[in-house]
Amino acid sequence: MKCLCLAIFYFLSSLMYAQKLAGIVYDEKKQPISGAFAYFDQTSISTTTDSKGWFQIQTNNKTYANLVISATGYETVNLKNPFDAEFHTVKMTPKVNQLREIAVRQKKKRFKREDKLKVFRDEFIGKTTASKYCKILNEDEIELTYDFKKKRLVASAEVPLKIHNSFLGYELEYLINECYIDFEWTTVKSHGVIGWKFSGSTFFKDLTNDSTSYAAKRKMSYRASQMEFFRNLSRHTLGKSNFRLLHGSRYCDPEKYFDVIQRGNDYIVLVKNERLKRKENFYQSFTLEYPGKPDSEVIFLSNVFKLDSYGNYSTFKSISFLGEISNKRIADLLPLDYNMK
Repeated sequence: MKCLCLAIFYFLSSLMYAQKLAGIVYDEKKQPISGAFAYFDQTSISTTTDSKGWFQIQTNNKTYANLVISATGYETVNLKNPFDAEFHTVKMTPKVNQLREIAVRQKKKRFKREDKLKVFRDEFIGKTTASKYCKILNEDEIELTYDFKKKRLVASAEVPLKIHNSFLGYELEYLINECYIDFEWTTVKSHGVIGWKFSGSTFFKDLTNDSTSYAAKRKMSYRASQMEFFRNLSRHTLGKSNFRLLHGSRYCDPEKYFDVIQRGNDYIVLVKNERLKRKENFYQSFTLEYPGKPDSEVIFLSNVFKLDSYGNYSTFKSISFLGEISNKRIADLLPLDYNMK
């Protein structure tokens, strides 16, 4: 009898803390769309709609990740802050087939597609150990155009890129939103890269049911990552066998520069800057040291932001990373629901 009571208690506890969303997906004629794919961006958490267009999706904790709805022949829908409502009514619009514009520049130098693909792979996939085991399965879908005025290589695709990562044991679908690489001069060589931007939605499919098969490799990618930084910040464990902070040239106590307030499964982080004058825009930066890794830097342009329990932060445009921590690309990317054991 005691065992039965304990089992019921744990079952009810899991329901209490699980976060559920539901909704219905339909087209412009108000007909339900069955088989639509719904997932939380940058996670392995997903579901599909039934024959009536209904879906229900559940996470262990609330997240700031977008809820992405996709279906063949329809424009993808991104729902921001999906937990602001428990039920979503999603209308999908058909994709309009548009011929890709081809600009003819007879006097401009043309780059070979294989050269453009190479620099795209280097910057998008990365150059770490994991990148050697990471492959884009549908590269033919990638459209690569070069803007000679901006010295910029732009990548686009009408379908998600399918990426097989045999190093970490994941298969990814990456739907490009905005993707470009900037160069210092007119080139497509990696040594000329001065900046890049990759934004899109990502779904992870775990290729194994054995959680120990890739544990060491996943832990390797987790170490010195942005995910580890934010998780340790929320748990007040910065500087304990992971990141050490330097303000200027001096080591500093994170507790003196960050106030972390827990609200349920969320965390509100206040960043302090004692020297800031009221009329100045907020700016605070720290050097990050990590055992066995080159230094990194984190820059805050806002004095407050939110974190969910996965280490996902709410103000993407106001926090920047430089150095080693920014070198991790798709090949080292882990889903937000990754749990290091």
